[in-house]
Amino acid sequence: MGRKSRSKHVAKPPAISAYSNKKEMDRLVQKLLNTCVKPTTRKDEWENYLEIQFLVERIRQYQNSKPFSGNREEKLPLFVDWLKSNGVNMQDIVLENYGGEYGIGVKAAKDIKMDDEILQVPYKLMLTSEKAEESYLVDLIKSRKMLIEMPNISLALYLHCERLNPESFYKPYIDVLPKEYNTTLYFSSKEMEALKGTSAFSTAISQYKSIARQYGMFFNLMHGGTAMPEVEKIPLTAKNEFTYDAYRWAVASVSTRLNRIAILTKEEKQELCKHGGSCHDHHAKDSTLALIPMWDMINHSLGQISTDCDPTLKVCKSYAMQDFKSGEQIKIFYGARSNVGFLVYNGFVVENNPYDRVDIQLGVSSNDKLYKKRVQLLERLRIHSRGSFHIFAMVENLPTSPELLAFLRVFHMNEEELDSWYEKDLFGANGLKDIYMPNTRPIEADLKCWKYLENRAELLVRGFKKTEVEEEIFSNPEVSERMKLAIRMQRETRRVLESCQEFCYNFALDGPFREKLLGSSMPDYGTLATSVAPPTEEEGCERDTDADIQLLSKVTAENMISEKNLTETDLKKNEISNQTEEINLPIPAVN
Repeated sequence: MGRKSRSKHVAKPPAISAYSNKKEMDRLVQKLLNTCVKPTTRKDEWENYLEIQFLVERIRQYQNSKPFSGNREEKLPLFVDWLKSNGVNMQDIVLENYGGEYGIGVKAAKDIKMDDEILQVPYKLMLTSEKAEESYLVDLIKSRKMLIEMPNISLALYLHCERLNPESFYKPYIDVLPKEYNTTLYFSSKEMEALKGTSAFSTAISQYKSIARQYGMFFNLMHGGTAMPEVEKIPLTAKNEFTYDAYRWAVASVSTRLNRIAILTKEEKQELCKHGGSCHDHHAKDSTLALIPMWDMINHSLGQISTDCDPTLKVCKSYAMQDFKSGEQIKIFYGARSNVGFLVYNGFVVENNPYDRVDIQLGVSSNDKLYKKRVQLLERLRIHSRGSFHIFAMVENLPTSPELLAFLRVFHMNEEELDSWYEKDLFGANGLKDIYMPNTRPIEADLKCWKYLENRAELLVRGFKKTEVEEEIFSNPEVSERMKLAIRMQRETRRVLESCQEFCYNFALDGPFREKLLGSSMPDYGTLATSVAPPTEEEGCERDTDADIQLLSKVTAENMISEKNLTETDLKKNEISNQTEEINLPIPAVN
């Protein structure tokens, strides 16, 4: 907290160009880079964030960034004309400014039936990583491994350059993009602190840290002492206006509306595979990352994926996922994603999200006398002995991931049980991941596992404020929208944990509940001992939750787009660590 208060007493530097005082900028950027690469743990990540945020604010003060000008709504007619002149049929839909959390959205101009086509966007209108690789950035991308492996970064740089090009083909589209976002990149330190205890906290800090580091690296690249041919090809205005605010905007614009689209037909893909071995190796060649104008202004609602892309016709087609009355706002399903993904990358929180989850930290203590045997069995199951595990929202789901259930069982086994399970083949041992193991006598510790998880969830719930306080915050106009989002994230985290508590209690003590849930008669678990203690730090459990999220996408057809989402492979590439140069950019936000 010392860093936070110290920043309030820093005198604002003179309003000068970021590059006219190059010596001071070089010093600040180098210090920023050094701070970003400093190894951190969950216990000191907050202090490290405050140091980085302090330096970022100093840099922003010196840069005196120009605010993005123009009224989005005034630019909409030009945007619509641009769409229509390039083959977009909009006779059934219109743009509408809904204000508040929805912003500009899409409204039905007439009654629309489920499965009716509502929008078709040609590939030529899309800003893509493929086009970035064919632009003035081509040599820069080819010369940097990071840009080759992370095309979303290339796309963010391309968007930054095109925003400053008055002759850009994409200008009508770029002019109607939001001027700022409610993603966690825009959170103040106070708003970020309000995320403590949620799975979004560490993810948001990691992304902020990564983007700050990215900015420092590109600043040095564009304004270093050595002239490089690949850098000289970048438009001069784009280099001169490369401020932290400009880069943050480009990153947020990409993260809120990024998708992967197919660019090869099934036949073309098969032909490509014939000449290059594994089809998986050609993933980057048969698809591209894209920003899809107009389609990315449709807001989210629960439902089903209703968009696909046609690489033969080179168009993206979207269909109504339900009936819509004339005048009703049209929405699409962004995909099965947790609120961590929605908040950090999109800038909103979904209430009662059935795909939500909370990540908890668990680990086997090295002081455990059976430590070696527990670790060996967990390794056999391909489960880490210390790390993050998922508790899922209780909507047609069990609260535990298979890995969490197996971990808890191993964690509570005695030595005889550990030896017995380790001797099984892998297929048999994997039965530990099933809530009910058919033809296998349930392990004695099972009921203790559920009581343990119940206590663990209860401990986490205690860290959040009461609902009455939340309602006062939501009705207070002086509280920022981002702070309200942080409080909503707390509330949804608590909801998932409380559902887990209730489930664990009922499953452990109520035989009929188990039978109803599983649809079959359960073996007699016996009586649960009431002396199961709550988890402690010594047992390897930490107080705060963490999130190294792996966002999930479910693709239902060969060329189906996961609504405003990426493939699991893409998202794994987007994971942030202190050792990689990555922007975490998965997908569409409040418009």
